[in-house]
Amino acid sequence: MKNLLFVVLIIIKSFSCFSQAKNLSDYRLFSNIDDALLAKDSVVRLILSNQKLENNLQHLSEFTNLRELQLISCPFYVFPDELLQLSKIEKLVINLNPKMQIDTLFNRLQVFSSLKVLDLSSNKITKIPDNIYKLSNLEFLNLRNNLITDFPLCIVENTCLENIDLSHNLLNEFPFGICDCYFLRKINLENNKIKEIPFEIKKLQKLECLILSKNLLSELSFSICYLSNLKQLSMSENRITKISSSVSSLINLEELFLRHNKISYLPETIGGLISLKKLNLSQNKLTFLPNSIVEITTLNKLTLWGNELKFLPEAIGNLVNLTELTIYDNQLSVLPKSILNMNKLQTLLLSRNNISLETELWLKRNLPFTVID
Repeated sequence: MKNLLFVVLIIIKSFSCFSQAKNLSDYRLFSNIDDALLAKDSVVRLILSNQKLENNLQHLSEFTNLRELQLISCPFYVFPDELLQLSKIEKLVINLNPKMQIDTLFNRLQVFSSLKVLDLSSNKITKIPDNIYKLSNLEFLNLRNNLITDFPLCIVENTCLENIDLSHNLLNEFPFGICDCYFLRKINLENNKIKEIPFEIKKLQKLECLILSKNLLSELSFSICYLSNLKQLSMSENRITKISSSVSSLINLEELFLRHNKISYLPETIGGLISLKKLNLSQNKLTFLPNSIVEITTLNKLTLWGNELKFLPEAIGNLVNLTELTIYDNQLSVLPKSILNMNKLQTLLLSRNNISLETELWLKRNLPFTVID
């Protein structure tokens, strides 16, 4: 029997610990298929790379307890019949196979009733077929790095979907179909061509992470502010000039990334972000900060470099949990005395401002445990 080159077969000690196994000590590793077939009933994870599937299908179908199958650069046009026998598959990864028939693939995948994770990233897919909704138990759909311009509406019938990755595609609009996937917790739409966020997004009340960086958005709109359970919001590298005053509704938000936009002012209501820990507003056009920002006492990392700030709020020292303050490359000439109240501050980056040497020495004397640069 011919060995499979570049194959990694991973045998787990028991099926019950499949999802918990984290270390190599939890696995038995095989470098060829001959040895693995001797324990074929125990094989639960199989990774194939740069293989011609037709030469090995007979042997692959013998791993009937397989839970995860990864086919990386293993070209095929139609998903093979032999692999349909692997009915216990929970995770399927097919990468770098631009020639496969995507419509046929989704039809055939319906036999995998336990399929929870489907990764079809990097396949040059241009369209997702409407029958995607028939994968009714799918929890994570990864379509990253394709050529998708549109997304079907009928995905709404999938009630288990929690995570979808459509980053690095060619979407011109926010995919409306996912606005009815009420159980979604994470959406990644980074690096598309989306210009606005639909009002319908407010239906996603379980959403915790929304990644919209590298699009063509002009505002942090009020529709996003309805997502009361949101914990992470990333909208860096857009064309944002405005932040909705309703942003204070995001009371569970912990991380807000708005780097490299065109924001010239922040609404006073930003002080209502009572759970915020990380705020990145670097590379914008801010000349001042609203006084309310000092009310976000949960902040531990504040990044403001590359703006046009001339001063900081006098009560900036109220941010007593701040461990990192990055304010270099601004137009600051003085700093508030209250900055000395930041007892947890570990890093203060303030170069390329107009701050005098005397002020820097004063800071170093009074903040001896802070790295100042």
